Amino acid sequence: FVKSDFKFYKRKSAEVKAILEEYDPKLKMYSLDEAYMDIMPYLEVKMNNNTMAHEAITKHLNTTASNNNLKAQLPLHEAFPDSTIHTDVQNLLNSIRQKVKDITGLSCSAGIASNFLLAKIASDFNKPDGQYFVGSTEQQIQDFVQPLSIRKVNGIGRVMEKTLYGVCGIETVKDLFEKRAEIQYLFKPATATFLLRASIGYSDCNKHREDSVEEEDDEAIHRKGISHERTFAPISSWSDLCNRLEMITLSLVQDLRERNLMPKTVTLKVKLATFDILTRAVTRNTAFVFDQNSTLSSSPQDLVDVAVNLLKEAKRDRDKMMNKGRFTVRLLGVRCSNFQLHKETQFSLDKFRQKASQPPPILNPYASPKREVVAANSNEVVAANSTNCLAKTSHPKEEAKDAPPRNLGQISCPMCT
Repeated sequence: FVKSDFKFYKRKSAEVKAILEEYDPKLKMYSLDEAYMDIMPYLEVKMNNNTMAHEAITKHLNTTASNNNLKAQLPLHEAFPDSTIHTDVQNLLNSIRQKVKDITGLSCSAGIASNFLLAKIASDFNKPDGQYFVGSTEQQIQDFVQPLSIRKVNGIGRVMEKTLYGVCGIETVKDLFEKRAEIQYLFKPATATFLLRASIGYSDCNKHREDSVEEEDDEAIHRKGISHERTFAPISSWSDLCNRLEMITLSLVQDLRERNLMPKTVTLKVKLATFDILTRAVTRNTAFVFDQNSTLSSSPQDLVDVAVNLLKEAKRDRDKMMNKGRFTVRLLGVRCSNFQLHKETQFSLDKFRQKASQPPPILNPYASPKREVVAANSNEVVAANSTNCLAKTSHPKEEAKDAPPRNLGQISCPMCT
């Protein structure tokens, strides 16, 4: 076992930060061991001024007064070929990592990319002492991100990963892109925007996403569970235990009602006077519904009864294991989990998928309502007429003279008749 030394960690982190700030004064540290840098300004000065020493470049980046003493920097993509830029940026990053190792004795991994999201992912590829480069073209970015598991994207946690797979069957970033319509439909705007940007490897370079998207979305989807527990002086009276358990359960019901959560699984936690912990759980086919406006609303007593039955089960199993000794309890807790989505939410998703799988009807503003309905229900007629319209190459009025009489159940293109 190695003892932690937080003061030492902070001191070493400060040493690393001081080195990195020589290359980017606006460096952003998001933890003791994670930093985001924009090394392009340093690289522009270095490549446009070959004879300039590192200390002079650092001073130039830190002070605006020295800008007047330097010639204007050309954008690198105008002055140098991409291959040269890519080679120089990788050499620069390698020298930064080597300098950190020489001064602090610490190795570090790094990722080079066109934005923070890609750089963060790339930094995990060659740990603990390597670096990975992601090209800046659209094709290079897609080739990099599409095979990745969605869990690799910073901001997608375990719960969001489960949700995306369970609801949409999404496992990779490529899946995320291909099912972008469902993402836009299912999630709140902020979350949907983040996920859709991640699917194409885009992120706001001025913004680092510290929070998880799980916090922004529907609580019924992302909350793992909700529990109430109470510690008290050891109690062995069965009636007192049941009363305590009832109060805890009713308090939990109030929270479930306020959050509009519908649990299927109930778990009981019992801590004995000996500090042994017993747990029992049960999962129902139908969820508890504590919405007073719902016709399917459950009674709070229903949950109390389930909790008491679990307590009876725990006591019975404990008595079988220990023939003597009182069932003395010092803590009781009830947890609800496995939340069911609201019916209308799932129905809306099914309806959306069904609608998306059907070709849109071709509407004819010149047809009668009766003909419109007939044609809209006949995919073969619509497809045939669409093909005929696209196949015509001569003037529509000329072909219309020799055209056969129209079937009243067909939709004809108004531009061709």
